[in-house]
Amino acid sequence: MNKGPYKMFIVGETGKVGGKPTFGNMTQDQAVAWLIAKDGRGNNIRNNMKTCVSGVMSDMGGPGGGNVRYSFDGQPMRHVSMGAGAGSGVTLFYIARPGNVAKIIGIGYHIGAQTYELQWKDSSWNTVGKANKISLD
Repeated sequence: MNKGPYKMFIVGETGKVGGKPTFGNMTQDQAVAWLIAKDGRGNNIRNNMKTCVSGVMSDMGGPGGGNVRYSFDGQPMRHVSMGAGAGSGVTLFYIARPGNVAKIIGIGYHIGAQTYELQWKDSSWNTVGKANKISLD
């Protein structure tokens, strides 16, 4: 059962024991650092990433506007955004898994009202294929 103000967990690497990674429910700060490293744009996106991580953990992203074109493992994609553009904009794409787990499947930013440039995506996100740009309209 989830304790604290959040409804969803983000699972990922939480540390190392004996040089081997350990995995579990990440804190907000751990999730922010992990996702910034995947994104590759550095700390200039930290504040917007933190807001988006909070949105995922609070499950405020909704069902992606009802758009299931970009599902993952048969689940509708959800997303939450803060800001726009490559400088500091962040959009996290995720799905809700059983047990209140949010699986992050992509990181990007708005380049239009419903169009996003992807910085990183899960290699198993089949509905996106090799695309680095998606549109939800």
